[in-house]
Amino acid sequence: VGVIHFESPRCRTLLAAFNDFSLSTLSIICSIIRPAAMVQVSEMLRRFRGGAFQYPHPIIEETLRGTLGIMVYQEDVIRVAKNLANFTSQEGNELRKTLAKKNKKHKLDFYKKKFFDGCLSKSIEPENIESLWKDVLSFAGYSFCKPHSDSYSLVAYKSAYLKAYY
Repeated sequence: VGVIHFESPRCRTLLAAFNDFSLSTLSIICSIIRPAAMVQVSEMLRRFRGGAFQYPHPIIEETLRGTLGIMVYQEDVIRVAKNLANFTSQEGNELRKTLAKKNKKHKLDFYKKKFFDGCLSKSIEPENIESLWKDVLSFAGYSFCKPHSDSYSLVAYKSAYLKAYY
């Protein structure tokens, strides 16, 4: 398939491993290979292949169903903070922005406390909160928003098709 020519060698390796060339999967792969989400690649592949997993809370299932419970996009951080930890939309977006800044310790301490307090108010186990916060912090690296990943995947898909067949 022409899609195998998609993007970088790392991306092509993942495409072969996932063996699914739907645009939604291409978008996930395109975003998950970025430094922010890269730590989740093995787990995403395991889940994608049918590996068992549990959501730490039903809200996570609703929020991250399309990405098998893994935060892949910038919007996922906002939605998890909002739906699970009672952040406002603005606070969730500020958290997302703060993660990208260099001097962020003071603000992150504030958001961590708010995140933990919000999750505890929904009776989420502290070890699950810690794991979720660690996932949020992984977005301190470069990450994609979903529309960017979707559009990039579409352009790459069309380019690969043209390269393969014309």
